[in-house]
Formats: sequence, C-alpha cells, structure tokens
Amino acid sequence: MADLETDVVTALNTTAYKAYFAQKPQSAALPCLVYQRITTGLQYGHAGATDLSVIRMQITAHAATYAAAKTAASATRAKMASTTSFKSFLDDQTEYIDENGINSIVHDYLIWTKKE
Repeated sequence: MADLETDVVTALNTTAYKAYFAQKPQSAALPCLVYQRITTGLQYGHAGATDLSVIRMQITAHAATYAAAKTAASATRAKMASTTSFKSFLDDQTEYIDENGINSIVHDYLIWTKKE
C-alpha cells in the first residue's frame, strides 16, 4: 500500500490543478493547490487500539479570483469524495484573501486509513 500522501497527490494530480506540498511557490501559476498533513491519530474501540488511523489533511485552493478558487476547491472536494484508495470526510472550510490579493479556500479533510 502506498503512503497516504502519495494517494492524495495522485488524486489531486488528476484534477486540472498543480498540487504543491506545504506552501505555494511564489512563481506558481494560479489556480493551484497546496496540501499538508495536520495530525495523525489512532482509532480506538472497546478492546483498545484498532488498525485504523484518522488523519487530518488540509488542502488549500489558491486563485486570482474568488470564483476560480471556488471552482478549484469544488474539483478537489469531488476528487477527494470519489477516490477509492481512501475514505475522506470534509470537516471544515475557511476562506481568505492574502496581502497579495490571492483568494484561498482551505478544506480540512478527515481521512481514514490503515495504520501508517
């Protein structure tokens, strides 16, 4: 089994947007995506730890306009929901415009996978 980041990047690369790890390069063409793992936790049942991990993965869509950011975020959400290599749940969404006027939509996904 490939690691989760590889599976996420593979899914994101089938969208029309380039995906980068952790931060958007200054020279990156817009719109683009940035992903990073935020947390990893084990799942527990009555008998103790299970063989599942829940991982919070953050994916941010950056674009020159709000409409373009929404389009990229929607494509990402659809891809994350339809991939078969893991199961994910959109847990949170925030939006902002940075000091350079770049519109961003941040999605936090909870992803369940076998322990890594």
